[in-house]
Amino acid sequence: PVPRRRRRGASPRRRVGRPPTPRPFPAQLRTSKDERNMKPTSLKEMQAAKGYVPFKCIYKHSDGREIDVNAGCYLSCEDIGIICSLFMVLWCILLALYVLLLKAALDTDEKD
Repeated sequence: PVPRRRRRGASPRRRVGRPPTPRPFPAQLRTSKDERNMKPTSLKEMQAAKGYVPFKCIYKHSDGREIDVNAGCYLSCEDIGIICSLFMVLWCILLALYVLLLKAALDTDEKD
């Protein structure tokens, strides 16, 4: 038997009986089950989609424009209150621990 020459571009192993599967164009590729493009581009869009309202200070500029300044790092007033109350509890616990340790140190002080 004479060996056959391989054609250019042909792979050495070909599937017999099945045509090659066509590759989809990039526009046909689906990245998710949902075909709508709902990916937000900014934090403001994400908050607007959820109905989240951050705490803002709104004032009128001298030329008549309304300027809004985010006072709470894009957090709502409720979130700021929760964070502040947690810090207050933390500092109260630390102060109570300090007072207990100071009392224990003063009670164990040697008296002559």
